[in-house]
Amino acid sequence: MGALRQRSYYLRAIEDGLAVEIEGIPEESLKETMAYALFPGGKRLRPLMVLVYTDLGWALERGLGFALAIELVHAYTLIHDDLPALDNAGTRRGKPALHKKFSESSAILAGDGLLPLAFRTLCEHYRDEPGVLSALSLLLADTLGPTGLVLGQYLDLNAPKPWKMGTRERIATLKTGLLFRACLEGAGVVLGYPPETRTLLARTGESFGLAFQLVDDLKDEEDLELEDKKAIVRRVVALEGELRKLLGKVPNGNELGAVLFQALE
Repeated sequence: MGALRQRSYYLRAIEDGLAVEIEGIPEESLKETMAYALFPGGKRLRPLMVLVYTDLGWALERGLGFALAIELVHAYTLIHDDLPALDNAGTRRGKPALHKKFSESSAILAGDGLLPLAFRTLCEHYRDEPGVLSALSLLLADTLGPTGLVLGQYLDLNAPKPWKMGTRERIATLKTGLLFRACLEGAGVVLGYPPETRTLLARTGESFGLAFQLVDDLKDEEDLELEDKKAIVRRVVALEGELRKLLGKVPNGNELGAVLFQALE
């Protein structure tokens, strides 16, 4: 098992790597728009999970490409999520949402640019490992497409409200849980773990992601009914129990768990 480094070390690797990935954009105004969505980042929790877990498996440098791709697609999803046609959010991370700072058309194009850039990043980092590249590309495509995040956003907009707990959980899984699932499943791909271990990692990431989103719902949705709040709390407690069991079955689960449970506080 590798020894975990300071969080600042992983974050610096992510920041520097993202800067390199957008450096080749020839149009400065487009680069500025895309950089606005990427910097400064939030907690960088998703790429951090990738780097922490691959570092525990002595493969930090090999995990970096996937971590960067994850953050690029995460930024893309946030840009489009904030658009007037979707959530119509005015702010993001304490500053004007990208479509407010620039324009709606610029925001759409910035998101459209970040998505293929993520797949290009995978190609750059794993060009000599075709099996890994194929697996990671398919994983991201499934996570983001019409059976994943896109479906979650569609249901978010169209499912009758108020949501029942089952609907809330399904949307949270599709919009948030699956990307966290991809983080750990993809890390397992990079580390060369067998399918059964990757499946356990995928379940771990999805359980964490669902709990993470439900905790966020409790904090952000001020109009939740008391019974809905109680149902969400009960589900989070159950998910935390599931998470502990899963962490006991995956390599380096204790060390990974320390990172995950800190994020749920």
